[in-house]
Amino acid sequence: MNDKSHQRAITEGERAFLEKLLRDAPSRWKLGVGNAVVLWAVSMLIFLIAWSGISWIARIAFAVSIGWRTSVGLWMLLAGGVACLVFAVHSTMRWLRTSPDYRLLARLDLSDGIVFEERLIFTEARRFQEPEHGGLIYFLRTTDDRVFVLYDHESQDLGVEGKDPLSSSLQPKSELLLIRAPNTRLVITKTFAGDDLPTTHVCEMVVPPTEWPETEEFCSIPWSELEHRYARAA
Repeated sequence: MNDKSHQRAITEGERAFLEKLLRDAPSRWKLGVGNAVVLWAVSMLIFLIAWSGISWIARIAFAVSIGWRTSVGLWMLLAGGVACLVFAVHSTMRWLRTSPDYRLLARLDLSDGIVFEERLIFTEARRFQEPEHGGLIYFLRTTDDRVFVLYDHESQDLGVEGKDPLSSSLQPKSELLLIRAPNTRLVITKTFAGDDLPTTHVCEMVVPPTEWPETEEFCSIPWSELEHRYARAA
């Protein structure tokens, strides 16, 4: 917490929000099964393409048939399927061990019965736009020179629907009140107040999504280096 934050008891409305989130969230094993299936399918596709290329080269260069209708091809298909399955299960288990269990964290939030109120004061805003759908990402500079990140989900939805993302109703202002659950770090509500922050300048994100900062959290990149690190001017 910063010096404009404090802890208080959770309200009934906030508790109901977390309880609904817990009810709607998929169980850990469902997430694991879904992840393993996707990994197996993707790795199997890569294997099939690779072996098809190898068999084509063998046929053209050496007059050797090792395609899928041959005994070698069938054995390779079986071996590849097993290897891809082992890879998918191992990768999924490692992911489950290292990723947070949000259902468990939500239960802790409900059990603790507290939330954090964070009041942030901003002096500047920069607006970035992701290239696929035009969704907007705001970087907001605080009075103590930290950088708070906020994704504009409405602009993303507008882009997916073929509408103008810049017509989103989100308008960052000089003050932001966050109500956050401490264990999940989930923001239950956020409310802007104060003066509008000008955001006429738009930059295009050039880094992949895996390198984007987390939304509703502080970014480790200094304000002066944001454009150099993430974007180029549009």
